[in-house]
Amino acid sequence: MERIYLYMESMQADYDPYRTLEKLLANLHDDGVDMMIFHPGYLDDYILKNSSLLIPRTAEVAFLTDSAVKDRLEQLKIELISYKEV
Repeated sequence: MERIYLYMESMQADYDPYRTLEKLLANLHDDGVDMMIFHPGYLDDYILKNSSLLIPRTAEVAFLTDSAVKDRLEQLKIELISYKEV
């Protein structure tokens, strides 16, 4: 069984998904899977009233739809997989 190394910094006050990715890339593991956890979304009435995770959701939407992020991962030959594949 492979080890799983989780990165979830969205609850930190100075969270920046780009910085988290760079931290992950600087510390890749050979004995498992490095995984970033996201909760992307748009701020609707329900989220505003029921979630403590607000601004990070919108930052993650921008990050996850940024073609430069995909290009960088492809250049590094990093395979994107779903949690189901772990």
